[in-house]
Amino acid sequence: MKKTLFVFIAAAMLLAAVSCGKDGKKTSSDEASPNVTAETTTRSVEDILAEYTTTAEELEKQIAEMKETAMERVDLTAQKLQNYEIPDDWKEISDGRIKLLVPPDVEDKKTSTSELIRGKFQNEDKSVAVTIMNGNDWNEHYEAEDEDNYFPEISEEKIVKAFKELGIDYDGTRTSFYKAVLSFTSADRTDENAEAFDTAALAKGLCFMTFPEVFYGDHDGHDVYAHGYPPINPLGKKSKNSDCKLWVGAFADSNTEYTLMVTARSREEALMICSTITFC
Repeated sequence: MKKTLFVFIAAAMLLAAVSCGKDGKKTSSDEASPNVTAETTTRSVEDILAEYTTTAEELEKQIAEMKETAMERVDLTAQKLQNYEIPDDWKEISDGRIKLLVPPDVEDKKTSTSELIRGKFQNEDKSVAVTIMNGNDWNEHYEAEDEDNYFPEISEEKIVKAFKELGIDYDGTRTSFYKAVLSFTSADRTDENAEAFDTAALAKGLCFMTFPEVFYGDHDGHDVYAHGYPPINPLGKKSKNSDCKLWVGAFADSNTEYTLMVTARSREEALMICSTITFC
């Protein structure tokens, strides 16, 4: 579980990396070149942490701050991704795996040959954009060995034990984990379950640490999660038009998650786009 949580934190930090170059200069995420995005998405969370941490003391402080911030997400629950009435002139786009509907002025803009970016679509003024990336095979992350153990209190063994004590269903898959951590709030904490609850709450918070809200939809039996873009990104930069951006995970199966970045002219339009996501 630790490995997968780190991967998700890294993915969240990539929201900032896509919008900022290595020199820290801010650019529009819609203007970021495919090559920059493709290069960035290959970086591990350890690489990212190493870039912004130079001493053991700073790393220890950073981890403590992450835990504190994570626990603030304890009351996060999934909002329903509604079924919107889609305008008749919207059209379908696809990367060959997933498909969705977008406004009629959105065109295919993918120029990179990188396999990390499966599709890039946007309109002329870049006010509406969809970038479809390769996501995660969470089976690989579950099986991978991670030498560092930054959060020993949320090992897979302890997470399983905590969920069991809390009476929460969890079968070890990524979709099951999402549903498990989004099923409880601080109101469920008691003196009797405090230790188990705090373990589960930390796991939840680290997973959704940089996302202030999340929307969920069941699309023909496939789980789709649209995460609200943070107003301040993980690198401390303001996110331009954060209300109009969503980071999306669409599950082909319980452990195969494809990733999209959706930008629109309004929050409602972004959610409308996400509500049309289905699999080919």
